[in-house]
Amino acid sequence: MSLAAGVRIASYEVVSPLGAGGMGEVYRARDRKLNRDVALKVLPAAFASDPERLARFEREAQAVAALSHPNVLAIHDFGTFDGVPYAVLELLDGSTLRERLDSGPLAPRRAIEYAIQVASGLAAAHDKGIVHRDLKPENIFVTADHQAKILDFGIAKLAPLHPALTEATVTTPVNTAAGAVLGTIGYLSPEQVRSSVVDHRSDLFAFGAVLYEMLAGRPAFAGDSAVERMNAILKEEPRSLDPAATIPPALERIVRRCLEKNPANRFQSAHDLRFALENVTAAAVTDSHRAAADDPAPSVRRRGVALRVAAVILLVALAAAAGFVSRGSLTARRSIAMPTFTRLTDQRGTLRAARFGGDTTTVIYSAAWDGQPLRLYLTRAGSSASTPLDVASAHVLSISRSGELAMSLGHRFDGWLGTGTLARASLLGTGPRPLLEDVREADWSLDGSALAIVRRVDGRDRLEWPAGKVLYQTNGFMTDVRFSPDGGRIAFVDHPAYGDNDGHVSLIDTDGRKRDLLRGLNSIHGMAWSPRGDELWFAAATPEDRVVTLRAVDLSSQTRVLLPGAIDVALMDVGRDGRVLLSRESGVRHVEVTTANDPTVRDYSFSENSVARMATDDGSMVLVTSQGPSSVYLRRRADPTPFRLGEGEGHDISPDGRWALSVAPEASSRILLLPTGPGDAKELPNPQRLSVTAARFLPDGRRIVLLGGPAGDAWRGYVQEIDSGTIRPFTVAGVTFIQSRNIVLTPDGTGAVFTAPDGRVLLFPTAGGEPRPIPHLQPGEFPLAWTPDARQLYVTRGSTPPWRIERVDVGSGQRTLWKEVAASQSAGVRLSIVAMSPRGSTLVHSYSQLLSTLYLVEGIQ
Repeated sequence: MSLAAGVRIASYEVVSPLGAGGMGEVYRARDRKLNRDVALKVLPAAFASDPERLARFEREAQAVAALSHPNVLAIHDFGTFDGVPYAVLELLDGSTLRERLDSGPLAPRRAIEYAIQVASGLAAAHDKGIVHRDLKPENIFVTADHQAKILDFGIAKLAPLHPALTEATVTTPVNTAAGAVLGTIGYLSPEQVRSSVVDHRSDLFAFGAVLYEMLAGRPAFAGDSAVERMNAILKEEPRSLDPAATIPPALERIVRRCLEKNPANRFQSAHDLRFALENVTAAAVTDSHRAAADDPAPSVRRRGVALRVAAVILLVALAAAAGFVSRGSLTARRSIAMPTFTRLTDQRGTLRAARFGGDTTTVIYSAAWDGQPLRLYLTRAGSSASTPLDVASAHVLSISRSGELAMSLGHRFDGWLGTGTLARASLLGTGPRPLLEDVREADWSLDGSALAIVRRVDGRDRLEWPAGKVLYQTNGFMTDVRFSPDGGRIAFVDHPAYGDNDGHVSLIDTDGRKRDLLRGLNSIHGMAWSPRGDELWFAAATPEDRVVTLRAVDLSSQTRVLLPGAIDVALMDVGRDGRVLLSRESGVRHVEVTTANDPTVRDYSFSENSVARMATDDGSMVLVTSQGPSSVYLRRRADPTPFRLGEGEGHDISPDGRWALSVAPEASSRILLLPTGPGDAKELPNPQRLSVTAARFLPDGRRIVLLGGPAGDAWRGYVQEIDSGTIRPFTVAGVTFIQSRNIVLTPDGTGAVFTAPDGRVLLFPTAGGEPRPIPHLQPGEFPLAWTPDARQLYVTRGSTPPWRIERVDVGSGQRTLWKEVAASQSAGVRLSIVAMSPRGSTLVHSYSQLLSTLYLVEGIQ
């Protein structure tokens, strides 16, 4: 059906047509409820006469709406109008990939950029059990700022199994019926052509066909008819990509692996595919150079689940004295053997450490898989099967050349850091023998006779060799203790700030003389000696490029990059034969909300960096921050699509729901009021140049409470008048937020809860005056919110889920369990915080997952 401008469908007013195809007509429309432009897709009338098909689409639409990934087109709404179904979609500015390819192939660098984004969107969808089934250039949209978005998840699955055999397209139209036939059939997987069982690996085949076309400017499977193209998909290999196009050999191998006829020989997940693409380095994608490489052996292509991807490595030297590869002019280039990656693990969770056994074919690692406690596992090089060892809550620290295992029993992690009881055991089967308490790190000496250790004593990390003799100590902490191959020195990472992952690569001899080889590294994730003992290999970022990758530093502090394309990795171990254990790490954050009257846990996260501190009391609105760079979004229960309000970090919603309180985290913070509906943002004055870390509206909506202070000074609590902008302190210096990272206010706003400098949790009058203890609060507990009558307080304790939240009567001390809150995604849960709405009826749970995959890497030089 065609709609004229001005026609209303629910709250959507048609503005103008955007396009039409076999799956309906698309219009620009105005959402009068939320005052935004949307794309309104009116689906074919035949849908209304097929209840099963309609119900299936609605389920798919709901699943995609819950996905909310930046590389997947968002579905805002779904309904029917005069018996005709419609979908309300995100409105995009740009063009389809098909339109971009009409002018020829893409530059390899741009093709890789789009491919990584599409793989990310597929990975997120596949994780939720959603398969597209009709990925093609028409169903990939590229916005004006080069963000790739996959279109028509959910809609594509409603098309016939072989849409190419109809005379209509499934989604976006092309010019002719013949073009529609040929344009669709070229992206079907062999199993789709055969009408066999289809799973997520069919999307990866289609992805390969799309990537091939981006690079070659022509379809992967040619033919003058649908039958010829189907035959090519089943029996033929695409032509080689043009060598003159400067396409890295590693990228072509990725394409061909996606296009394997047998699904078992393709990448087994979009996550692995994305990792392989990220290993095609920017340095290799140049207009004038192409690394030479042989075609992968057939045995490699048949590895199935085990991931083997080739990284294109060009070792370059900079004119700059620092020597890091990421910046500066290219002054030298030499090609080196291309490393291969073999995947050793396939579970979901967090890998904490991995070490080669004495023979370098045995690998022992410690991991918390699938929400289970930390434990030890054994695997073999070249195998993806792991055997759990019969040692509970154990963490691997070191393995001697004779096969003696040093482990930590009862190891407890708090974020990055952990401690436990040092024990030793033989890989031949003897049980662990406890040796020493509160040990963080340990490494065997060259002859395996004793251990160098790091343990926490009186608030300081101490490096001891042998145990009891202190070589070095710090108020910060130490990681990655490693004896040199000659046994004369100990390398370690010295972190000056406790809990901060930045630090220095340091050496100390057995007499206690210390020197730093490399200072000021960011996000250090593992270190070990090179096979020859002339370098230290480590995974870290530098202040210049801030990209975590594998690097090396020699004893004269000269540096080089080992794997410029392998980003977000952690170095676990380096074997004597040069093989390396690397963990590929991905962090994902979640926001989940539950209310007192609704046991349903709702997921309000929409990006991999979603965090939230506040929801309204009725749970209808949640303020979510997408970090890096920080932007504030509003998510409504009635419409879960994120609506961007502005910059900064979201802290609170005003009592009338009209304003969001945001803080842009700068040296002197910008305090912003962002409208949740029509209106302009307002910036409050900050004459004292406060750096603000937390903020809340007072109940009158005319004042806010801030926690912060001038840069470098101790924090205090402040009250700011919104109209006049005046700010006054009301607490002593040195207070901080409670563990929920939020400011808890009394219902009438006369008191705010902070942690005092002496560690006590106190109630500070917002008008000023002496603070007072909170009655019946037990050690280790912290409050979340008051009940509206101020007679009871919601409290909890700990730093990881499950959270047990109790309601405490501040008069009698009587306790009542409100509920226990656990993370819906149990695998790899690390950091977790909870916060409650002002009157305690809605709980917001923000937590992060660290998901790891262990790889064996061969060929690094």
